[in-house]
Amino acid sequence: MKKINSLHKISSLKEDCEIECKLANGESGKGKLPKSFWETYSSFANTSGGIIFLGLGENKGDFSIVGIKNPNNVKQELFDALQNPQKVNVNLLNNNNITVHRIDDKNIISIEVPKACWSQKPVYISGNPACTYKRLNEGDYKCSEQEIKHMMAESSNDPHDSMLLKGYSLDDLNAESLGAYRQLISSRKPSHTLNTLGTIDFLMSIGAWKKDRASKEDGLTVAGLLMFGKLSSIQEVLPHYALDYVERPRSITENRWNYRIYTDGTWSGNLFDFYNKVYSRLTEDIKIPFALEEGQRKENSSISIVLREALANTLCHADYRSNKSILIVKRPDMFGFRNPGGMRVSLENAKDGGLSLCRNPKIHQMLLHIGACERAGTGIPTIYSKWGEEGYRTPMLHEDTANDTTLLELRLASLLPTDIMTELEKSIPDFTELTQLEKTILVTAKLEEHVTHKRICEISSEHSRDITETLQKLVSKNLLKKTGHKSYLLPDTNYTSANDYYNSKSSTPGVSSGRKDQSSGHKDQSSGHKNLDLPVISDLNKIPESQKASLEKMCTLSRSKDRLSKKEMIPIILSICKGHYISLSCIAELLNRNTDTIRKSYLTDMKDEGLLKLAFPAEPNDPRQGYATVE
Repeated sequence: MKKINSLHKISSLKEDCEIECKLANGESGKGKLPKSFWETYSSFANTSGGIIFLGLGENKGDFSIVGIKNPNNVKQELFDALQNPQKVNVNLLNNNNITVHRIDDKNIISIEVPKACWSQKPVYISGNPACTYKRLNEGDYKCSEQEIKHMMAESSNDPHDSMLLKGYSLDDLNAESLGAYRQLISSRKPSHTLNTLGTIDFLMSIGAWKKDRASKEDGLTVAGLLMFGKLSSIQEVLPHYALDYVERPRSITENRWNYRIYTDGTWSGNLFDFYNKVYSRLTEDIKIPFALEEGQRKENSSISIVLREALANTLCHADYRSNKSILIVKRPDMFGFRNPGGMRVSLENAKDGGLSLCRNPKIHQMLLHIGACERAGTGIPTIYSKWGEEGYRTPMLHEDTANDTTLLELRLASLLPTDIMTELEKSIPDFTELTQLEKTILVTAKLEEHVTHKRICEISSEHSRDITETLQKLVSKNLLKKTGHKSYLLPDTNYTSANDYYNSKSSTPGVSSGRKDQSSGHKDQSSGHKNLDLPVISDLNKIPESQKASLEKMCTLSRSKDRLSKKEMIPIILSICKGHYISLSCIAELLNRNTDTIRKSYLTDMKDEGLLKLAFPAEPNDPRQGYATVE
């Protein structure tokens, strides 16, 4: 890291990445690593990385310098501890990660903790995997047992999709799917040697069948079952396996849909058939110039190529062991792709291409055979370049680390859409005199409902520091307002941050006020900030006994049975979230379930599908988040 000589530069840096400040004085006042340092080290490593400042204090975004008298002693203590497996199991640091800065004649230390790669996780402390942490908003939280087990499974060098499934046979495959796949290869490449092989040899050649040389057993691989299997057989191996494609009629998040393909048992449910069904729907109303190559229709549209790559990328990189579904959404204004599992390479490496750590290489190989994707490592660069050729806004690719998913959004809008520009010109005096960067920021805030420093860095070639200063300038001119966590909105956006809401003197613990709502009986208590449209329940012991009893009655089935299907659980969740926002902890308590299970198995999917809305949409990972039924 370059030397920092002012608190202003640290404040600017905070827009760019996660920052944690620790005093690190020690009992002698000369400097010592605090115990909490290692929790933050673990959480940054297991999430998205970040910078820990020692000798610096922070209070509501304001920094204060305490300083460290002997920084070299602290650095030595740090490196000694990094070699001790009872302190931390993985050392991610070297001298380049640690810098001593001099500000106002005082020393502070910055420690850049990189994100651990998938093979290094979990990064834990105290010699105990149970002491694995993750970063949510600005806090360090212990990972659940399920999350830790998942990281350990992910760290294996053997791809899960190449695993041999003992006891599974050709009877577990959908014969029509396999036949259609072989016919497609035969049509594309009539002289290919694959066309001469029998069924078992064919499956073995494409990675769908495997022989264990040690045990002499052979059979289907996970990839083979996923690509061509029957739904019932797939879900025996992967109980949470689910695919979902939704077409929504309007350019908003809502529950309505006018077409849907999902694993409902009415079709095979395998990846090959899902790819064919969904790709045809994605490109159905796109004008694709007709061309032939080797007797086959050739794609000649950048949009169709992008959609093909995005769909294949989603299927190749999904973690099918997760309890999340693959979700693909088509709306008049955008295409959205969500796969369970985080990215195995950094966003920068993914965009540059060449480096591929595909989670399911056998599935990629099978899709490659039928022209559904390009060679490994070229998918994301193709998506970015081709989408740009069409003049659309830069794709938004990001990880939702709290829910261990990866999301890709392809918006059908230009960088500066004429209609949005016209609307802003009417509402903002002298809008036409703003700089290109200022206009880009305001248009993005309007079009995407909020804007972040990271997002503008993606779609602009301006320097990171210039973007930070421009955001601050727009806030000072009251053209933007800042939310609680690195996010900005237009001033007329009806938004309340979690901090504003819960720190409001008029908001009583447990039941925070919203606008008057007939279903809950709570009235609006104005508090100097925009109230939510509904009250928030964050403590069941603070609501009237009659209301608590009513909510518990709605959850009778869940409270009395250890296992419920999604079809049984979702209506219950919708009923208890109706008429108010309710926190995750309250929902889990009412349902008699674990909070992580409820959030990962239900709430995230229900939010993405438009069934639930968030109390604080610009702060989706805030631990105080509330959920309400969309009506």
